[in-house]
Amino acid sequence: MSSTYGQQIEPLPNFTCSVLDDAGMLWFGSSNDGLWKLEGNTPFRYGIPGHESAFEFYSMTLDRQGNLWVGSRDCVFEFDYNAWKFIDLNEQFGGVASANKRNRLVHGISVNHLGHVLMGVEDLTLGQSLLMRSSGESNVDFIKPFDANEVFEDLSAHIWMAGGAYRMEEGRLVHRVSIPSGSIQCAIEDSRGEVWVGTEGEGVYRFDGESFRHYGIDHGFEHLSVTCLHEDEKGRIWMGTKSLDGLVNKGVSYFEMGTFHHLQAAHDCPVRSVNAIASDKRGNVWFAGDAGELVRFNGRNFSVINVSGMQD
Repeated sequence: MSSTYGQQIEPLPNFTCSVLDDAGMLWFGSSNDGLWKLEGNTPFRYGIPGHESAFEFYSMTLDRQGNLWVGSRDCVFEFDYNAWKFIDLNEQFGGVASANKRNRLVHGISVNHLGHVLMGVEDLTLGQSLLMRSSGESNVDFIKPFDANEVFEDLSAHIWMAGGAYRMEEGRLVHRVSIPSGSIQCAIEDSRGEVWVGTEGEGVYRFDGESFRHYGIDHGFEHLSVTCLHEDEKGRIWMGTKSLDGLVNKGVSYFEMGTFHHLQAAHDCPVRSVNAIASDKRGNVWFAGDAGELVRFNGRNFSVINVSGMQD
């Protein structure tokens, strides 16, 4: 599959998630225009064999073996680089027959060293958020209604979502850690084993296993929602931000050697609403936005790659 230039495709991709796989390929998911891959500096739309009509993707991650997992509408895909596997959330859902079809968006997905798949699912039919779990096979267990649109399980088996961290103990979900305020929008575990948590309107928290360090208004996060987090090969913690009023202070920031740097002016970062951040094997950091733009940062300059003219 290659990229060609042609008639502009509408609507523009609303990029929602990204990941760098073990082969050095960058993947980007969009909520309205399918799955995308980046070959060098050239993006192209990727159709999943047998599911080419799938165009909504909300979350992605790698598992311990390097397999790619992607959350979509009513389903989850797994790719081992030989074939795609498909988990239909309507096939088995706590014994509910597929005739009772729901309308579920898999906004969060996490696969840690324990091997199970945790999904933060928005059920539009029920009007609630759910936490779901899969063994990696076709079976999917419903855990409970929960504010779990975003879910991240760290290497200590803490499940970060809603207002803190939980653990599965003897089949029960037990609340272990509470963030001081706010609701979790995104979370990562850095190379030092510390967990970073982005919130809606309450800034960023860093958890060292015992206590939190809060970065808020005094660090430039007044009225900002942190949409995504990423650690690059230099150990910098990148974050995408959006203003709660939708008017100002949107862009990207990064944390390096104890200091935050905010690249929110137009001349600093040309993408305004950043939903996904990833870095490639060459040390470039990529920002994906909700208006069809991909921005590459090489440490000095920004380059914009607009996918509005790309075709399969």
